[in-house]
This record gives sequence, C-alpha cells and structure tokens, in this order.
Amino acid sequence: MSILAACLFSLVWAAAVWALAASTGGDRFRTVWSPGLLLAVIAASVLPCVVFVIGWQWPFERTISASGPIGMAGEEFRAISGIADRTVLVSGGSALQLESIVVALYLSGVAWTAVRQVYGTVRVLLVLRSAQALGHTPGGWPLRATDRPVPPFAVGGPMASVVMPEGMLKALSKGQMAAIVAHEESHLRHRDPLVSQCLTVLGIVFWFNPFVKDLIGRWRSAVELRADSDALKHAGSIERRAYAQVLIGALRGGVNPLPVSFSSRNIRNDKMRISAIVKGFEFDRAGRARLFACCAALMLLAAGTAGALSANTGAATTLEEFISGGRVVSAYGVKRKNLRVHTGVDVAARLGTEILAPNDALVTQATDLFRGNPRWGKAVVLEFEDDVVVWLTHLDSYTVSPGDRVAAGQVIGTVGSTGQSTGSHVHVETYKDARRVDPVTIWPFLQQAAK
Repeated sequence: MSILAACLFSLVWAAAVWALAASTGGDRFRTVWSPGLLLAVIAASVLPCVVFVIGWQWPFERTISASGPIGMAGEEFRAISGIADRTVLVSGGSALQLESIVVALYLSGVAWTAVRQVYGTVRVLLVLRSAQALGHTPGGWPLRATDRPVPPFAVGGPMASVVMPEGMLKALSKGQMAAIVAHEESHLRHRDPLVSQCLTVLGIVFWFNPFVKDLIGRWRSAVELRADSDALKHAGSIERRAYAQVLIGALRGGVNPLPVSFSSRNIRNDKMRISAIVKGFEFDRAGRARLFACCAALMLLAAGTAGALSANTGAATTLEEFISGGRVVSAYGVKRKNLRVHTGVDVAARLGTEILAPNDALVTQATDLFRGNPRWGKAVVLEFEDDVVVWLTHLDSYTVSPGDRVAAGQVIGTVGSTGQSTGSHVHVETYKDARRVDPVTIWPFLQQAAK
C-alpha cells in the first residue's frame, strides 16, 4: 500500500469521526465536555488508520469473513487503497517519482512539525532551569517562580510542578493566586501535561490531517474548561470576574510554552472560556448527548478497526515480502536479443530462496513440464480474485499441489534456474480476464528501479 493511500484513508476516516464529534458537541464550549470522551474520539479517528498502515491481520482463520457494517467498511477501505494505488501506479518511471514526492512531502511535514515542538520543549526546559523553588502548592506539588514572560503552566512527569511568572505573583491577590494554582493542580491531578505530550506526538505523525488536529484542539480546550471548573467550584460572581481578569492579563503578555498552561493563546477559545467563567458552566446533567457520543465513538472505533483489519488481507506490498533479497532484472514489454518481447517480469534471487504467495490464491498447476514445453522449467500457476492468474516459472522446486489454497505469505516454492534460463530467477507472467497484462499493474513492487 502506498503512502498516498494511507494519507487518503486517514483523511476520509478522521473526517467521519470529526463529523460525529462536531454534530454531537458542536461549538458549545460552555458545556463541559469530558476530556476522556474526546480522547476516545481521537483514538477512534487514528487507531484504524494505524491498523490500516501496519497491515495488522485478523487473528482468525481466513475463511471467516466479516459481514454487515464491518464487512462493508473493509470493502470501502480496500476501494480507497485501490484508488490511491492506481493513481500512483501510472506507467513508466513516473510511479516511483510520484511516490517519492509524496514520501518526501510527508517526511518534510513531520520534520518541520517536530522541529517546532522540539523548539517549544527547549524553551520550557530553559524556563524550568531558571525557575526558583517557592515551596509547594496546597496539593503538594512543587511551586516555582520564573522571571520569563510566560503564563502560569504545569509540567508533568519527573519534573512535575507548577510554574508562575514573578510579575503575576506580585500583582495578584491571595484569592486570585489560589484559583490559578487550583487550575494548574487540576491539570496535574488528571495528568494533562503527559497526555498533551502524547497528543503532540500524534499531531506530528498526522500533521497533514486537519480533522485530527481539530480534535486534539478540542481536547486542549476541554481540559482548560475542566480546570477552570475545578478552580471555581465554590466561587461567586466576584471571584469569577477576578479570575477572568487574570486570564485576560495572561493573554496580553507572554508566549505560551509547550505544556498545558493557563492560557491557550487561541483567541476564539479563550473568549468562550471567559464567557463560561463569568456566566457559569453549563453541565449536561442528563448526560444523554455525552452517552450517545461515547457509544458512537466506541462503535466507530470497533467498526473502523475491524474494517481495517478485514481490509488488510496480508497481501504482499514489497518485493521483500514476495522474494527475500529479490531484484527486478527485466521488465515487462522489453525487447530481447532474439527480438521477442518479454511477456513478464524477471526477479533474480539466490538459488533456493523461498517464494511467498503475494496474496490468497488457488493453485491450479504445479508441474515439472509446464504447457508441455521444457523451456519453462518447473512452474506454479496461481489464481487470485478478480480473475487474476500468475505464472511463476523456472523454479528450483515447489511445495504446493494443484487444488491447494494458499494464504498470503505462504511458501509455494523456491527460486531456481530450470528450463531455458541463464541464471537463478523467477519469471512472473500475469493475466487479467484471460488477457496478458504488465504484472506491475497488479503488484506495484515489481516496478523495476530506474537505472
């Protein structure tokens, strides 16, 4: 499967999950969403994509097929992968060139996003190194002060602590300080900084996916709202307004560091936070919408993962998975010295190297005298779905018999030099609907590398 297929699947699947989350919660940020629920939605958006990419297979017999929505999902995923692969697999050397461009663009995006995050991490470490210990918060967390122009923030892990700017410590009243410290303690109690770091890594991997990024942003907003709610649990209107003023002040000064901090530097979200702080948080007491979203997210996660599992049949995607150490030495359609056009693809490998079935297939022939002509040597013929038939000739030996059903990755024979052959190799000849076709159109990894 090409990286283009993986990216396309990620976008389509995450868009479906994002649509569910948006339709259930929308932009009602005054309703305190459960960050745990949003994490479930994020997992539902990315886990099937990961399964789809790594090609994890069903831990059951292949004769068991998924049905209903799961089976339909698998078919859709196969269709997405097929469309993308056919887009990439144009004739000539342009296939490799396009795939190389896509890989280069993806890795460039990963590198750029990672550099930005590493820069933020270094800035945080510099702030922590220069911060002075002030004691401990009421919850027992280390409290530090920094002269850097940053908003209050919490750091998790071995260096777990609450960091406050010195200017804010001098300017705020005890009540305001207590509310802000309670806000940061809420983050530490729920391990928000650690989860934030994990989501940051996820954001690097899925940098191209706006739906995953939006869901991560919604989680960050949710944990801020939860921390605000914890800090103002028993506060009156006066305390709420004072707390909102502190938030406005934090927005006006400083730069937001990497960990979870008091201000998000997202103007739209912080305006909604201020409105929720002043007017009060709206809790969904009935919990119906949240329950529906949670159930729907879990159903999506299950169906998506199952669909991705059923979509990945274990088919070979690289030459190494077909013939270990093999290399394509002669492409389809090349004119030989005898002026004959080559009718297949030749893969050279060391004598005796195992040949693995590129996909589930039916063995229709396994013979020492193929088509009554000794020039082919020992041969195996496999029949796949969609009326695809492949001849594998010049084998040293074969381990299957006519009528056998083989699974993808099963050994069917070894590389040889039997028949009319000048060296150990396998001749791969492919037919689609009884018409000879270039094997590359069926198995992209048989594309000969540019010289």
